[in-house]
Amino acid sequence: METLRQDLRYALRRMLKSPGYTAVIVLALALGIGVNTAIFSVADAFLLKPVPFLDADRLVMVLEKKPNDGDDWSSVANANYFDWKNQSQSFEQLAAYDWADVNITGGDHPEQVQGFLVTPNFFDALSVKPAIGRTFLPEEDQRGREQVVVLSNGLWERRFGSDPDLIGKTVSLNAKKCTVAGIMPKGFDFPMTAELWMPLAMDAKQRDIRDSHDLEVVGRLNAGTSTSQARAEMETIFRRLERSYPQTYK
Repeated sequence: METLRQDLRYALRRMLKSPGYTAVIVLALALGIGVNTAIFSVADAFLLKPVPFLDADRLVMVLEKKPNDGDDWSSVANANYFDWKNQSQSFEQLAAYDWADVNITGGDHPEQVQGFLVTPNFFDALSVKPAIGRTFLPEEDQRGREQVVVLSNGLWERRFGSDPDLIGKTVSLNAKKCTVAGIMPKGFDFPMTAELWMPLAMDAKQRDIRDSHDLEVVGRLNAGTSTSQARAEMETIFRRLERSYPQTYK
């Protein structure tokens, strides 16, 4: 499962960078023989249907790359994301997310679904509003305040019978009670296969991690800012961090 997850991460990044024929080939190679259903679901979401985001041409993935590693991009260290967010001027929003397998208990049967841990500005970066309720508050990325969840429309219909009174009630996720804050619009499942979203809550020690690369970062460029301008700024920030943390960046 972890190998497939890593392959899916890689495939998704390539799809977002080059949403065309080459991306389909890369995706097929990443997933390998025998996972045709997964391949079709991604192709259907990113190639056969319009991208369901406002001003999608301003959305970019921001990734790390090791020197001399060819075209192999990697996920982002926690501390690097927060440094980028604090120091960059090119982005209207810079958000991060990570994969999370989530067990739903209660009701007739337990169920494992695909969840994502996201920074509170994740939905703002994508410029997507909930169909019902709200998304996350800025303070809900703090430990002890992160027991809230936003559900996909599909999960809300399938698991909870489209209950309009579910907002404000609690559901059991990974043996913890989480309050349902909102329901996303029908068809929204970014990153692909997402069925629910929870806050990416880190303590100070976790925010300082530079040697573990687990986050995916999506940015919304400021109006009028080109990708080349953003790339140049990020290179400048990287060089600054390289001087400050030579052991990590060597």
